[in-house]
Amino acid sequence: MQSLHIHENKMAPSTLGSADGSLPGDIHRDYSDDKNASSEDTLYCTSNGVPMPHPYETQRVGENGPLLLQDFHLIDLLSHFDRERIPERVVHAKGGGAHGYYVTTNPMDDLCEADLFKAGKKCPITVRFSTVGGESGSHDCARDPRGFSVKFRTEEGNWDMVANNTPVFFLRDPAKFPHFIHTQKRDPASHLTHADDSTMFWDYLSQNPESVHQVLILMGDRGIPDGWRKMHGYAGHTLKLVNKNGDWVYGQMHMKSKQGTGFITQADSANYSPDYAQKDLYNAIERGDYPGWDVMWQTMTPKEAEDLWETEKINVFDLTHVWPQKKFPLRKVGEFYLNENVKNYFAEIEQIAFNPSHLPPGIEPSADPVLQSRLFSYPDTHRHRVGVNYQQLPVNQPRVPYRIANFQRDGNMSFYNQGSRPAYLSSIQPVKFRERTVDLDKTHGHFQGNAVTFLSEIRPEDFNAPRALWEKVFDDGAKARFIENVSGHMQNCHKEEIIKRQIAIFREVSEDLASRLEKATGVKGYDGISGLQFNGTHNGMAKDAKFRVANGMSANGISPSVGNNGGPTHGTHHKIHGIQAKQIFNISLPHYELVIVRKVRPFRFTLSRHITALSGTSSLRVDRHHQFLCASALPTDVTQTRHKILTGTWLFFSTIWAKQIKYFLSTPRTAELHRGHSAARSWESWFEGCILRVWRLQPRESPALQTPFEESSIFITGPYLDENRDRNMKQTSGTSLPTRPQLFFVEEAGVKGAQRSKQSRAHVARVIRQRQKLKDQAGEGAQVRTNSSSNSPSSTSTPTSAASSRKKSNASRNGKDDANTAEGASDVSMGIAGRNHSSAFVPKTVAPVFGGVTINAFNQRQSADAADMATYCFVVQGNIMDSWLNPRHKPTWWAAFFQHPLVYHSLSFSCGVLQDVMSARPIQKSRMIHHLKTIQLVNKQLDTLDTVDIEPILLAIVTLWRVNFETIIVRKEVPLLFKSHSRGQKWILIAGKLGGDGSHALALQYLVQRNGGLSNFTTLPSLQESIALADMLDSSSNASKPKFQSIWNPDAFMQQLESALSRMANDIEGSNFACAVPGDLPPSMLRTIQRLAALDKLLDDFSNRAVSKTEEFAVSQLATATQHELLSIPPWDEVPSDQRVNFLMASHEACRIACLIYSLSVVLPVKTSDPWLEKLLRQLRQLLQGSVTDLWTEQGTHLLIWTLFVGGMSAFSTSHYSFFINHLRKVLQTDSRTSWPDVKSILEGFLWRDAACGSGATILWQALQLD
Repeated sequence: MQSLHIHENKMAPSTLGSADGSLPGDIHRDYSDDKNASSEDTLYCTSNGVPMPHPYETQRVGENGPLLLQDFHLIDLLSHFDRERIPERVVHAKGGGAHGYYVTTNPMDDLCEADLFKAGKKCPITVRFSTVGGESGSHDCARDPRGFSVKFRTEEGNWDMVANNTPVFFLRDPAKFPHFIHTQKRDPASHLTHADDSTMFWDYLSQNPESVHQVLILMGDRGIPDGWRKMHGYAGHTLKLVNKNGDWVYGQMHMKSKQGTGFITQADSANYSPDYAQKDLYNAIERGDYPGWDVMWQTMTPKEAEDLWETEKINVFDLTHVWPQKKFPLRKVGEFYLNENVKNYFAEIEQIAFNPSHLPPGIEPSADPVLQSRLFSYPDTHRHRVGVNYQQLPVNQPRVPYRIANFQRDGNMSFYNQGSRPAYLSSIQPVKFRERTVDLDKTHGHFQGNAVTFLSEIRPEDFNAPRALWEKVFDDGAKARFIENVSGHMQNCHKEEIIKRQIAIFREVSEDLASRLEKATGVKGYDGISGLQFNGTHNGMAKDAKFRVANGMSANGISPSVGNNGGPTHGTHHKIHGIQAKQIFNISLPHYELVIVRKVRPFRFTLSRHITALSGTSSLRVDRHHQFLCASALPTDVTQTRHKILTGTWLFFSTIWAKQIKYFLSTPRTAELHRGHSAARSWESWFEGCILRVWRLQPRESPALQTPFEESSIFITGPYLDENRDRNMKQTSGTSLPTRPQLFFVEEAGVKGAQRSKQSRAHVARVIRQRQKLKDQAGEGAQVRTNSSSNSPSSTSTPTSAASSRKKSNASRNGKDDANTAEGASDVSMGIAGRNHSSAFVPKTVAPVFGGVTINAFNQRQSADAADMATYCFVVQGNIMDSWLNPRHKPTWWAAFFQHPLVYHSLSFSCGVLQDVMSARPIQKSRMIHHLKTIQLVNKQLDTLDTVDIEPILLAIVTLWRVNFETIIVRKEVPLLFKSHSRGQKWILIAGKLGGDGSHALALQYLVQRNGGLSNFTTLPSLQESIALADMLDSSSNASKPKFQSIWNPDAFMQQLESALSRMANDIEGSNFACAVPGDLPPSMLRTIQRLAALDKLLDDFSNRAVSKTEEFAVSQLATATQHELLSIPPWDEVPSDQRVNFLMASHEACRIACLIYSLSVVLPVKTSDPWLEKLLRQLRQLLQGSVTDLWTEQGTHLLIWTLFVGGMSAFSTSHYSFFINHLRKVLQTDSRTSWPDVKSILEGFLWRDAACGSGATILWQALQLD
């Protein structure tokens, strides 16, 4: 093994060498020269190398005269003496160490790519042991944790393991560390240590109860180890081990002493030398008794870390917690020995610098906040204490098989400044680079959320490990010594209140411990901590709310605590942060949705007109060419037994262009677009008009979600292309594009290897019981179906043959089942977790359902998926099926699920997507396959609509429409240019988009007519709602809206609207306008206007969280219903004559067109270049040009003002803008026609949302130049 002192100086540039560089006196000689120097070749000199006759000789004037200033030898000696001490370490000041070597005995390259952990690898090491709080001259036998730091000089750079001899520490909040260390130092007044005055020591501990685990260790037998050789070492912090594939696990390193462990009692410690540990180590090495330690690791996957918190409340990011070794056993990797004492303590121990951020490839830091703070603090103190070039000192230099090149040049004491190479990335003397072996984006954890103030809280689980230590590890003797040590130390604590608090903390560990301590100290402690308030931590166990926050904080203020104390709850790992733009450049996808699912803490976005791009985790950027509209909640209220209600946050982007897209997954790798690609213009044309959305999920209170993210997913949906465009695209780019609605997605590969954990036996047993129950209930459902009638004609099923079933099963096992041949499926990079369940769990029914083909055989994987999905659809209470299907007919659909292919695939797609979303996980590959199969099966039936089973195809079409439906709620806070009387500064926009195939819509219309109308569908109670949503929200195909006039029935919507309005307060906002409008408005139009004002009030209530959780989804439905009512205002010639009264045709048409524009521009935002909006603006302008005089009356002025304002707001970026501006200014500035209060009431009643057309209302208001 290569000694530390025998090495080649890799950092000495050859340009600094000389011909006589090998001479013993050369300054560039090897470090070992001084270390092994003898008196025969040593000559006394000044610091500049001039020989001197004697070190005590001085120069003076005569025998008794003053000294001469020219005596450089003396001046140089004294000056250096004045500066020969560097600052001692602020912690771990007293210590010692030795050199040695490490060797890997059991490789773990399956978990870590570090070269050090390959079989047989060796490297030199230096170890430093120390006490924590003592000064440089303190006692080695002080009761104090011991530092245990190891510098591994690997061939990939230095790795510093900065550890202690205890697995935990006193704190988990990094800002507490300086405060805690100050309590271990001398009192600022008396200048006494805590051995003589322990008041500060116990005051801190009693105010920070999370320290109790370390206190039990410190005050127990391990508090004074028998020297450094007989103690273990623990990393304490959680690290991440990354293998060559990029898979990673959490790990904690243990160093187990081969000498065993021993301790010294408090009574005996005074009999030992102050330098006992240093002397013991030095003498042992000198006599050849080399101490050694086994290097061992505990590892767990991210999923196991999340489960460990959820089940046992053990936080891998918490320095006060330990990992259970029964569940995560120690794995030996290697061993190290110390076989060489240092030759110069100052050069090799005092100047050695350990840095936890010195990590080789394959080892990375975790999110442990204390570790994160140490990554900065350690190198920072080295630069202060030793110097900016501390790593050039021989003891700190790396020992690598390559010449080190970087740009850390110059600075104080730069010994080897890397020669003449320019200090920038230059082509003059270029340096080489080595690629990363794994993708950084894959290996780092994905964390999300806004900035939070963090302070941990004490919780019951913090006492589990200390309680086990006291009750199961300490024997009677250890307990007696612990009480003796604590009570003796507390004798020097001068405040009884502190002792009472500390005893209360110990009482949470064990009543026996607290009782013994009360007896030993004579102080009666508090009865636990439930009635205490701490100044250093939140008290999660307090009964009184005011005591739950740290002293000095308000219980009613913004709580700086985090409910899980920063633990890795489900959804922490492998989630996207913002946009996962790894495979997408400068995104803009017209007519497409980009949906990214993730879990975040609740937060609120604000509108910013200064945002220019959104960056992804891979440093790629999404350029913004319009403004961002952001939301605070997703209006859905779905309660399940296993999955809690979710709220979501949306980002909404409008008018974003697609410049490039690297991977477009449809048919096999259809395109890889790069800058300068010849087809770029065609692709850009194809993607024109994109709407981009980002969806983020966040769970409410416990219980937490059961399934975490394991992959980040991006999926894109879009309409079909016509054949001509497809042909043109193929001619341009050589790539054929799909002509049917497609769903494409990009996703990182799933976790593999060490990240995956096998299902527990308990889980398997639970699945078996669940599926047996499903089987029984499905049998009952089949019986109900047999005894009931169907709306569709029955037909004879054609069972699949056994041979065919076997063929399918074999194909499935080979990954070639029919579903996988679906369009676009072969290129999907998402994976399905393998299952191994028998198909016997899937219930079989005999009677055909709806006359469809019976699915009487599933392959092994399909059986497990089908059984799980049927359970979710029909067994879990409160799921989405309750709103889609009539509960009385649920058994019918249940049986159909296993017999009718269209029912099976459509529900497996739609409910599967919803299940994935509710479970906060990526959309699974199988959902997409079911989606494509559903489309294929529906398309096959389009030519036979006269004979098909109506219910299954209607269900399939509805699911294809509804699952793509997103409702966006946008909250933005901007200063208003007029002051509303109740809303303050909160504005809301509700909008939506529903995608679908026009041919499916026509088929739906035909089938409804064939069945005699919507009222005849008893098994699909929400069919009319789905059709209405399709009608109203398909903004990409406005021309299709008239298709549904023959089947549209608004009764259900109007009933919901009326019931909601009846629950509202009487002081409906906007009623001022209702009082000012002409009295001869047609009743239908007046009702619409009044409902607009009422809906405005309801949206305000929702914004202020005055609407209950159960009404959240109703808000979006009401907005939809109101929008449809706006769209449904009949033209003047369709208004019954008895309702026209004296209301002019021009007034009616102006109001109707304005309502349509209002609906498109405000309720449902569309691009300002939308042809339908342009058509409406042109119609309104033509109408007003010939009818302004008719409208400019005492009765019609208010309506005219509103019409002009809506038109101007929507037309702000069009050629019609000046027309509306000029007329509106003219109307408003004519005092004889209207007054300012009237205009204000109009604005309050209607202009309650200006976000739809960007800054349209703001620009308009500024153009009017009104006060």
